[in-house]
Amino acid sequence: MSALIRAKDRPAPPRRGKTTKRAVGSRNVRAPVKTPWLTEKNKRSIAITAGLGGLVAIVMLIASGLPGRAWAALTADFDRVAVDSGFAVTSVTVSGREETAADAIRKAVGVDYGAPILSFDVDAARKRIEALQSVAAASVTRRLPNEIHVAIVERVPFARWQLDGQRYVIDQDGNIITDHKVDHFAGLYEIVGQGAPQAVKELVAVYKSDPALAKRVEAAVRIGERRWNIHFNNGVVVRFPEKDFAGAWLRLSELETQKQILDRAVDYVDLRVKDKIFIRPLAAG
Repeated sequence: MSALIRAKDRPAPPRRGKTTKRAVGSRNVRAPVKTPWLTEKNKRSIAITAGLGGLVAIVMLIASGLPGRAWAALTADFDRVAVDSGFAVTSVTVSGREETAADAIRKAVGVDYGAPILSFDVDAARKRIEALQSVAAASVTRRLPNEIHVAIVERVPFARWQLDGQRYVIDQDGNIITDHKVDHFAGLYEIVGQGAPQAVKELVAVYKSDPALAKRVEAAVRIGERRWNIHFNNGVVVRFPEKDFAGAWLRLSELETQKQILDRAVDYVDLRVKDKIFIRPLAAG
């Protein structure tokens, strides 16, 4: 028969407010200590965030069964709670902008200061920003509680394009970046004519085979969207073939090295027929 344990034989429970330490196997167990960062301000912030999170979950759970007006009213109530809790847009920041107008980005973001940040459609804003001519890619994120951040990757200016008297700055794929302050990009190659933007990447790649000759180019004119006439800075025009532009450029480079053909008094040099060169002298007088 097991012995009964009387009340006075039981160990007294530890008093509250003191840290106790007792052995459990080979480990020591300590009473919880206070967490210094858990201030009253942080507690309120955590409570607000948790409350909004719970509200979002409830709204999403019942949304599918609500008619249109009821859903609109519910989301409006949610937005009011969020704004009252400090989740409203007070700042829009942008990174990566060089040539894109700040006003164009702000308009594309499409948010008013004081608007509820949680209901702001970041994906729709991203699509509007990427529709800008100078923007290659963009991301839009919320930085809670009150900041919208936009990061953009701009198209890189590659050439200046002229068509029907209008001039543009384009990237290497022929996309228009801007038609404003084109002269600001004076260091870029000049191309002219319909279809020129689609062929400019190959053109510049061929130029690189003789950079010294390329520096003398004033403009490359696209003819019939098939071939190039290259105008040099001394007025000489060289007509290139539809096929093997790279080979014809190499022939011109060799002629210039050996015979300084571009320094002669000629109107144009025609390289359109393979293995033949036609030269038209300048008219007398």
